[in-house]
Amino acid sequence: MTSLHYHFPWLLKANLRWAIFCAATRRRVTRNLDWDPYFAIAARDLPYREKLRGYAALARKHFAADEFTEFCAKHLAHLDAVADEFFGTEVARDAVRKKVTALFPAHEIDEFTELFFSRIQHWREIEGRG
Repeated sequence: MTSLHYHFPWLLKANLRWAIFCAATRRRVTRNLDWDPYFAIAARDLPYREKLRGYAALARKHFAADEFTEFCAKHLAHLDAVADEFFGTEVARDAVRKKVTALFPAHEIDEFTELFFSRIQHWREIEGRG
């Protein structure tokens, strides 16, 4: 959160969606990506745009993009509203403060808590519904 600032809620929602999808579908999550198919595309004499299309096709397959999108639309459509509401609460502000307290000197805690929390509120105004 202290390094992502504005983008922290997006990352949290993305990770939640993926974790819930994997748990609900009992998808086996690999720790490492098999890079060989990507290197095989890179080694081919193709225009750059075609290589990008090939990489995208591999990624879409690896991450079951269509199934994931359908799952999120069906089961997690409410997540954006829930996250927007949560990130405006005192519970969220307190979580920011706890993280700041763990990383910053005491005399900077109030300043950086407000800075990071205000950036999340800016996200709510621009990206969320806040």
